[in-house]
Amino acid sequence: MANLLTHNPIVIEGVLASYKAGVTAQLGTLSTLRIESIYWLQPNLVGDVALIVDPQNGNELFRARCEVAGQSQYFTFRKPRLWRDFSMVQLDSGRIYIYTV
Repeated sequence: MANLLTHNPIVIEGVLASYKAGVTAQLGTLSTLRIESIYWLQPNLVGDVALIVDPQNGNELFRARCEVAGQSQYFTFRKPRLWRDFSMVQLDSGRIYIYTV
């Protein structure tokens, strides 16, 4: 399975330079993403990292570290986080699901 960028949840299986660049041809001009939660499915090893940054300014948007091998992690936000765009710069293992509002 490859990255699924036009679904909810957005599914990421590897490095992604820019979400907006990946979907603009299919969806047209995009507005700000409202991120409700992120699910990291089955990271393999303790110490594996999932890292998402803003490709425009390099600010870190999300970072998670595997603490128990094979145990999925679910992150919810009290208020949706607003992202203009995002890059998946590191995904050592597993799959990321990004749920939008």
